[in-house]
Amino acid sequence: MLSMIALAALAPTAALPKSAPKLVLLISVDQGRADYVDRFSDHFLPAKAGGKLGGYQWLGETGVRYTDAHHHHVPTYTAAGHAILMTGSVPAINGVIGNEWYDRKTGKVHYSTEDKDAYQTVGGTMDGMSCRPLLVSTVGDELKMATNGRSKVVGISFKDRAGILMAGHAADQVVWFDNGVGKFVTSTYYGTSVPKWAEDFNKSGFMDSFVGKSWNASMPASAYANARNAPHVANQPKNFSHPYGTEVKSSYYSAVAASEAGQRAIFDLATRAVDTEKLGSHETPDILVVNLATNDYVGHAYGPNSPEVMDITVVTDKLLSEFFNHLNNAVPGGIDNVAIVLTADHGVAPIPAEARDTFKLDAGRVSGADILKAVDSALDQQFGDADWAPSFNGFNLYLNREAIAAKGLNRSDVEEAAAEAAMTADGVWQAYTRTNVLKGLIPDLPLREWITNGLNPINGGDVVVIFKPDYVETGATGTSHGAIWAYDTHVPIMTRWGGQKPRKVARRVYTHDIASTLCTLLGIEYPNGNIGEPLFESLPGN
Repeated sequence: MLSMIALAALAPTAALPKSAPKLVLLISVDQGRADYVDRFSDHFLPAKAGGKLGGYQWLGETGVRYTDAHHHHVPTYTAAGHAILMTGSVPAINGVIGNEWYDRKTGKVHYSTEDKDAYQTVGGTMDGMSCRPLLVSTVGDELKMATNGRSKVVGISFKDRAGILMAGHAADQVVWFDNGVGKFVTSTYYGTSVPKWAEDFNKSGFMDSFVGKSWNASMPASAYANARNAPHVANQPKNFSHPYGTEVKSSYYSAVAASEAGQRAIFDLATRAVDTEKLGSHETPDILVVNLATNDYVGHAYGPNSPEVMDITVVTDKLLSEFFNHLNNAVPGGIDNVAIVLTADHGVAPIPAEARDTFKLDAGRVSGADILKAVDSALDQQFGDADWAPSFNGFNLYLNREAIAAKGLNRSDVEEAAAEAAMTADGVWQAYTRTNVLKGLIPDLPLREWITNGLNPINGGDVVVIFKPDYVETGATGTSHGAIWAYDTHVPIMTRWGGQKPRKVARRVYTHDIASTLCTLLGIEYPNGNIGEPLFESLPGN
């Protein structure tokens, strides 16, 4: 007679709901502000024409669109935003507080997915990466556990941190781009070779085929009537032409990634992954997470009101349409068997010079070095000489705790003095101490939740510094994100799958609600760090 353990091993895994989708597709439009969905809609494809599915319009008219969706943390950076989407968590819990953070143990800055001591890059020259810095599970991890590993989870992005943090710990395949070699690569964390579909793309020569060419506007000049050139390109025509370069090198690959060509590369990879891995055609559901980093590269360089951002958004609409139509044919049962979520990891601020000089807003640029200088000077005067502030990174100011202890000082007293000093720097609105945030002793403004959700007790700083609206920490041109203000937190959430009642929903929801929604649809447990609630309007029958 077989033992109970043997019988359990032979038993099939628990069945998922019959209504569960065959494929979950999460698309993160990097730096895809919520207003783009309406502002550029005149140039989008129709929801459906000639039997073909559109892009944004099709999602909006046949699915559920949440118009007041926000990230609920600060800083609003790429790694933090992507870590939330499939965990339903926030930085205070999942540990990913930014693209990087100061490691007190090593005295060095730690990149969000860096794991070079344990893993190596496959196919490239970058440092080894993994998902281990993410302290919680993802939807993909939970699905893999629920199906005994039978489901496939695949991630694609130009950025390692985006693909890795969405796909999760147990993902089968994640690829990202290595500018040093001009190829999509992976890590030994996922295996010993680059997936065939990515290697086939690398061998196609696509990324090298734009030498001597330019990214040209896809629409006539008249289409950009409501767009404005960035101040540093003011003399160029709105129907722009940006050269890629005449030589294959890192700067050339950066230019390709920040253009229509880069966007096409990601959708080409996604299509190859679906076809090669038969995603959506297995007994159990699969997951594909895709980050459209091109939108972020373009937005940083030219700003949210530029013809370039308008153009790449319109191009994205067309590529979404092509991909949706491909899935409609590739996945058994068609597009209704694909659970689609489109959202963004953050928004972006206007270019400060444009906001200030053209529209008379209080706007400018913040210097992290100036904040550190102000804090060091003030603490020297109050407590004696020391290297008081070793790092300011991603709105987190880190203090020298060893110096505080050596002088016999109360840490909270030094935090208070540092916060007061930080607020004297240009562009700083407010600064909150770690002690007060963790004890709930900050002003009872709605913004307190964003600050509390963003401060991780281990990786976070000793003071959280909040900039004034329209002030950014970046170079002399372009713009950035990371702030607590609406232009950085307000993003689209659009869902679409079979059984939904199409509608537009205006209630306040958060990006950490996406994970529990997908888990409810799949009939699996929530990720272990989840704090979100299912978007009930998106669930079948509601």
